[in-house]
Amino acid sequence: MKKIFATTLLLLFSLWCFAAPEDEQEIRALTDQFCKAIVARNIDAIDSVFDSDPANIYYDINEGPLVGLDRLKQVWRAAVTNQTISRFQFGNDMKISVRGTEALQTGSWDQTISRGGAQRNIVGRATILWRKTPKGWRVYHYHASITPR
Repeated sequence: MKKIFATTLLLLFSLWCFAAPEDEQEIRALTDQFCKAIVARNIDAIDSVFDSDPANIYYDINEGPLVGLDRLKQVWRAAVTNQTISRFQFGNDMKISVRGTEALQTGSWDQTISRGGAQRNIVGRATILWRKTPKGWRVYHYHASITPR
């Protein structure tokens, strides 16, 4: 009986600790979807990437803390209205660590923006917390910052 219990416990622990490759692939695909939506000025498309819980807190490079997805979308909607974001992507250093139904994503990002004919590149880092829901993986915390020169 002790062997069965120990084996079951070990199996459950293994399932919790080791992410299925498809979990990381789904998060990477959702990250790519999010970046493309920002460039396309399609802020509503992030509803399929971010969790809608009004208690979630986000930190954007322009402002924070932003409580709830509606507030985050309001800030991003203003950003894509007041300037053109022609490129937004995460770097090759992006790491995703999945533990059961939670995931941590960290890495660099860069974007190219233009306003009034002036173009500039911005680089930064992001920490993103994901939760697996019945609808799939969803961001429940996002913190982006600009890398100082």
